[in-house]
Amino acid sequence: MMCLASKYINQLEGTLVGIKTDMKKLHEKLTEYNKSINEIYHDIEVSNFNACEGFYFSKSLQEILQKRRLVKTELFRLEQLHRALSRSVEDRVMNAKKKVEKSMNHSQEWFEKFNFTFSDIEEEILH
Repeated sequence: MMCLASKYINQLEGTLVGIKTDMKKLHEKLTEYNKSINEIYHDIEVSNFNACEGFYFSKSLQEILQKRRLVKTELFRLEQLHRALSRSVEDRVMNAKKKVEKSMNHSQEWFEKFNFTFSDIEEEILH
């Protein structure tokens, strides 16, 4: 049985999971860009190159550094959001989930006698 409170709890949990997932992806991308930067540094270190080749080293390094900056900025924002939400919201969502489940279990015996569920009348009420 699904109730509106459960639906919103699931959405909140999904949002928190999504934040963590995106943070992990951004960390992975940041690592990838750092490796690319190190490779270019290594190439510059061991190469004899002319001005034209130096320009291309510089441009490729610039492109990766700019992408890395975008990722770092987005990661910082998500980390701030996660830090702000994680302690208060995660605990509250878990507490709310327990209360809703308790309420659902408590009222289940009443609803078993009904010929319809909230899902049957949800559209009528909410739309």
